[in-house]
Amino acid sequence: MAHIDTLEEKKARDIERLIGELGDCRPEVRQKARVMLVELGPASVAALSDALSSPHPQVRWEAAKTLTELADPAATAMLIRTLRDEDSGIRWVAAEALIAIGKPVIRPLLNALAHEHGSPEFREAVHHVLHDLRNSRNRRVIEPVLEALSGPAPAVSAPVAAMKALRKI
Repeated sequence: MAHIDTLEEKKARDIERLIGELGDCRPEVRQKARVMLVELGPASVAALSDALSSPHPQVRWEAAKTLTELADPAATAMLIRTLRDEDSGIRWVAAEALIAIGKPVIRPLLNALAHEHGSPEFREAVHHVLHDLRNSRNRRVIEPVLEALSGPAPAVSAPVAAMKALRKI
């Protein structure tokens, strides 16, 4: 008796194929894969989050770019980890994805900053996200963290400021 694929199995295979196409040498193939992954919506978030760990920088960048368009809070933890990527372009796109998600990233981002000193590049990416998410409602919580990140000893002061901010929210 022949096995008939379920819709979910077909979708999973499509997502796997599209993730593979994010590493294609042709920009038009990568762009089409991104568009199709966005159309698949939340079903593609887990695979895209996994792709953020790819050994191939192009795949990591494309995955972060796609997650920017999806703006799904389920990708928050992996995007925060991607703020540590060795490639500044990938860190920037991951920051943009976190900004697109918005308010739900503030607590986990502050938690990551509070519990690790991180590299200067990580702290710079956190600053980028918090700066863009700062608004009139959260300014009093975020502003001291931004000041610590911009201050003379951010490796020491930023985790402390993040802990204080976490207690306020």
